[in-house]
Amino acid sequence: MRKTNVFSKGIVLAFLLLLTVPFSAFSQDLTVSGSVMDQQGGPLPGVSILIEGTSTGVITDIDGNYSLNAPGTSVLVFNFLGFESQKVSVDNRSTINV
Repeated sequence: MRKTNVFSKGIVLAFLLLLTVPFSAFSQDLTVSGSVMDQQGGPLPGVSILIEGTSTGVITDIDGNYSLNAPGTSVLVFNFLGFESQKVSVDNRSTINV
């Protein structure tokens, strides 16, 4: 039977734990909300907002407002019939108006 060093196992475990901490900080979801308006400043109800690369999204309400949970490093894709799609990086912001 081989003797193992408990101290070295603890160091390896601590090192692995420290490696995962920075990545968990960047993957935190936050609530992103805002308004979508047309060129004249009028609200756009029914705009779809998706988190790029996922099927997660919402649709703006009658006043053009929306709210969704998204990773702080994600990109939101705004789509509305008759308008060009727009991509906006969240960049850890909680309010994004388009």
